[in-house]
Amino acid sequence: MIYYYIEDNFLSKEKNNTGFVKIESINKALNNLATSNLFGIKEYKKAVKKILNIKSKIPIYYDFENLFFNIKDNNKKYYINYHSLLGIAYDTKRAILIFKNGENIIINVNKKTLLANVIKCQKIKIYKEEKRTLL
Repeated sequence: MIYYYIEDNFLSKEKNNTGFVKIESINKALNNLATSNLFGIKEYKKAVKKILNIKSKIPIYYDFENLFFNIKDNNKKYYINYHSLLGIAYDTKRAILIFKNGENIIINVNKKTLLANVIKCQKIKIYKEEKRTLL
C-alpha cells in the first residue's frame, strides 16, 4: 500500500509498506497509477466536477485502496492516501496525520483546509460505493 507521496526541494519520494522509495516525479507516479487503472486524470477530474460538483483540489480515486488528496506545507507537497489514514489530530496550526502503519507526520496546515479535503474524499468514496462506476 502507498501511504503518501512527498515532494521536498525537488526530491520526490513514495512512502509504502517497505519504506521510502525515490521516484522521478509525483505527477508521473500518479499518471502511471491512473493508466494501470485504465483512466486519465484530466478526464476523471472533469467527471468529478460535473457529477459531484467539486471545483478544486479534486482527490483522485484509483481503486479501493488508493484515494489521494494533496496538501501543501511550506516548501513540501504531500499526496496523502485517504485509505491509509487511521486518524487526524490537531494542534493549533498543525495537523498530525496518523497512518495505519503506526507512522505519524506533522503538517503545518489549516484545520479547515484539511477537513475540506477529507470531506471531498468521503464524498467520492460514497459515490463510488453506491454507483460502482468508472468515475
